[in-house]
Amino acid sequence: MTLAMALSACAATIPNSDQVKIRAAHDLSCNADQVQTQEVDSRTMKVSACGQERTYIQECATEGTTRCTWVSRPAGTTASAGGPTANP
Repeated sequence: MTLAMALSACAATIPNSDQVKIRAAHDLSCNADQVQTQEVDSRTMKVSACGQERTYIQECATEGTTRCTWVSRPAGTTASAGGPTANP
């Protein structure tokens, strides 16, 4: 099972901040306990870990579904109805 599939399968039971910590720990090659998260909005989290910073955006297969995963975006982006946008 891939990481994305594992995260989406557990999304209903694992808090968003913990989902992002798991994803970021994998992406940044850090331990999850080293990952710090800050919620920007319900679909956007800023992450810092191991000297790196990223923004994670929750992307879902379709509107209203629980089949979602957290995707890394360049720092300074947030989610919007049309997808990620840069912060001014």
